[in-house]
Amino acid sequence: MAALLAVGAIGAVLLALTIWRPAIGCGVLALVFPITTGIARGALIPLLRPSEAILLIVATGLIVHYLPRRRRLAISGLDYLLVGFAAGLVLIPALLLFLTHYPFDINLPDQIEHWREVFGPALFLAFYLIFSRTALTRSDMAICLNLALAASVIVGLVAIVQLTGILPGLRDLIETYYPATELHAWESLHRPPSLLGHFSAVGAFAALNYTLALVLAAIRHPSFSPIWLGLAMVVNAAAVLASLTVAPIVALVPVTIAVIWYARRVPTQLVVTVAAAVVVGTMLLSPFLAGRLQQQQIGFAAQGLTAPQSLDARIRLWEAVFLPALAPHIWLGTGTVLPAEIPPALNGNIDSEYLGEAFRAGLIGVALLVMLLVCLFLTGLRGRDSPSTWRRSLSAVVFADAMLVAAVGVSAQYLTYGAVYSHLAMVVGLLAALTRPAGQPIVAPAPELAPPRRGAAPQLPPVGVGAT
Repeated sequence: MAALLAVGAIGAVLLALTIWRPAIGCGVLALVFPITTGIARGALIPLLRPSEAILLIVATGLIVHYLPRRRRLAISGLDYLLVGFAAGLVLIPALLLFLTHYPFDINLPDQIEHWREVFGPALFLAFYLIFSRTALTRSDMAICLNLALAASVIVGLVAIVQLTGILPGLRDLIETYYPATELHAWESLHRPPSLLGHFSAVGAFAALNYTLALVLAAIRHPSFSPIWLGLAMVVNAAAVLASLTVAPIVALVPVTIAVIWYARRVPTQLVVTVAAAVVVGTMLLSPFLAGRLQQQQIGFAAQGLTAPQSLDARIRLWEAVFLPALAPHIWLGTGTVLPAEIPPALNGNIDSEYLGEAFRAGLIGVALLVMLLVCLFLTGLRGRDSPSTWRRSLSAVVFADAMLVAAVGVSAQYLTYGAVYSHLAMVVGLLAALTRPAGQPIVAPAPELAPPRRGAAPQLPPVGVGAT
């Protein structure tokens, strides 16, 4: 009870601060949301993860703040894109579950979990709306991005500690509050979930934040310290390696090349990062990386470079189990309840963003995902020659993040991880806020005046009402 009261008091303080100054709530989201996503649901707050409770509190505070300050904001193309993406991925599975596949015979907690999965994309949209509709100054944006990088440094350091065991006391303390990840049948190595709840989330989150720091360093954004950006790049690059997740490790190379092409410059921090990654990989991570390579059977054969063993296992499962089960439901999918032909033990083994959306909403869901990533890529590309440093920087981040998510999504459902979708929604929201025309307050119309009686003095409108 005491812990619950303490959590309630912290939530009340956050709500009050967000109502007073919305930028504080956005900063807390950028820092705290990722590092609390790994705490189990219901551990501190009934029915909710702490990250979800924080998002709910900040959203409530923003509504209370802006409700009496009615603003008219232009709707941008990114608004239509994100709303359409989230709405489609919520409405289609909701209708499917309600009309055809809803398991009425299961217990209430499982029913709640099914519907929570249905409305999962709404959290992605909520994050986007918070950062795209809140009136943030350039200084506020810099603070939010610095806090996001700080969260990634914390997550990265914890991942290294968990993998290497160099601080066993800290590792045991963290795993007390952050449950360990369940491994696939073909996994045998311990892989660090850090504070995110899953080792794959660690790799993708670190790759996204490495990309953010690389962009800001390459464009030489004056609002960010070059030393701090270099540190963030080093830690996140090391965290990608420590995650032992093949897809983000491989994706770092083309994403780095794309950022250099976009910025037309190789930052000094990149050279330092590569050197530091080699040193860290050699001194701390080499036994684990070697074990991962051996487990994945990655190497050169007579026919060329062999595919990772986990990818080979995924492809076999897709061909033998998932694609045949999907075929009768190809247009609209099956919602968040997989067909009975798929053994329950394999329900967590879809391991593809595209296949996951196909089950969720059929080819329409896949089209929505592809449209989102392609439009984000093109939106980012259009900002390459902008004279504004802020627009060029955020456009480059969105451009690179779309490439990264599209690539790593082949081998896992990364947008289901809170830390990953929150980061992507944040940078896209900041770009939308930066490029949106300034909003205007809604002015009450002037009261209609009755015609003056003959001989009476003309009526004048009250002071401050009417056009100026």
